[in-house]
Amino acid sequence: MDFTPNKNKKQTLGYNNHTSSMAMALYLKDHTFMDWNKMMDLWLNGYTYTNKKGHTYNIIPDPRPNGGFWGGGGHGSPTNYVTTIQYLIDHGYITFTHINGFKLFTSTKKLKHTPFNGSWKVNG
Repeated sequence: MDFTPNKNKKQTLGYNNHTSSMAMALYLKDHTFMDWNKMMDLWLNGYTYTNKKGHTYNIIPDPRPNGGFWGGGGHGSPTNYVTTIQYLIDHGYITFTHINGFKLFTSTKKLKHTPFNGSWKVNG
């Protein structure tokens, strides 16, 4: 899938996908790169993040029915995780890179310098 930033109207998310976007972004703050399988795992199961002050946050979305397969809430439905990825791209938090022929998600400077104190504030 190819993603480009929306210039005029940024993607908005519902609560659960917003929580998943937080988990994905915080993982990238720690690790810089992420493959598609890890993104799907974070989207479904969340992430535990520890900030520089030592505070730990469990960023876990609500359970998606039937593990989130078609007809049950979204894991198998591309529109849910695609909107989450588009949201992060629209706000300048992630981009893509190729390493050894693999296309990976990568954090941006904006994401690396965005503080996290228990909630996710989007600066626009």
